[in-house]
Amino acid sequence: MPLLLPSLPSLAGYKSGIGGQGVEQTGPPVSVVAPVISGNAWTGQTLSCNGGSWSGAPPLVLTYQWENAGSAIGGATTSTYVLQASDEGDAITCDVTCTNGDGDDTVTSNTVTPTAEPATAPVNTVAPVITGTAQVGETLSCSDGTWTGNPTPTLTKQWYESGSADTNLFFPVGEGSFFFEIAGETGDTLDLDAGLEDQYVFCVVTGTNTEAAVSAASSDTGPVIAAEGGGDFLYYPTTTDFPSSSTYPVTAP
Repeated sequence: MPLLLPSLPSLAGYKSGIGGQGVEQTGPPVSVVAPVISGNAWTGQTLSCNGGSWSGAPPLVLTYQWENAGSAIGGATTSTYVLQASDEGDAITCDVTCTNGDGDDTVTSNTVTPTAEPATAPVNTVAPVITGTAQVGETLSCSDGTWTGNPTPTLTKQWYESGSADTNLFFPVGEGSFFFEIAGETGDTLDLDAGLEDQYVFCVVTGTNTEAAVSAASSDTGPVIAAEGGGDFLYYPTTTDFPSSSTYPVTAP
């Protein structure tokens, strides 16, 4: 869609005159500042063309045409363009045409030469988060978190348990640390069984691509409490249950 440049009070559509008097601009468009392409010149990224600056009798209307090696790119007629793999290594420019009632003029932007996006190691920008109730019989879920990297990282998970809370989780985990892998628990969810009662649990998400493997841990949650109505039931025996010398609580049969 053509871009209409509105007249600005006191300035647009005027130029300096003798004695400082404002004189309304007339005539066809004239480029004052050439258009400029900005953005990362990588395949899949979006480039922008700012249109440049123009003088001439208002109103001024801008239209765009992106070109590859001097040839028009079909359908690329807005101020933005998404780079294609076929553009790699070619000269990409943006032609801006400014039109008014007195004529038109076309100016070409700077040239950019796209490449494939450079490979980068995974980076965790938002940590994984555990949701759910830390109680035997319940199920916890671990989110992926948010990751960047090229190629796009492949994500894997591992759940861990520990005997105490720690807000500064550290690696490596395993023998010699406070944290231990929960064998076989590598999915998005963890079913809490009785063996995890009184433990704290957390998950680790590892992002892997051709450049590196990077791990990010959730906060730990817990301690895991007993199932509702579960646990040992203790009672104090009476003289009708045991001899009067029995004064200690015992586990109910």
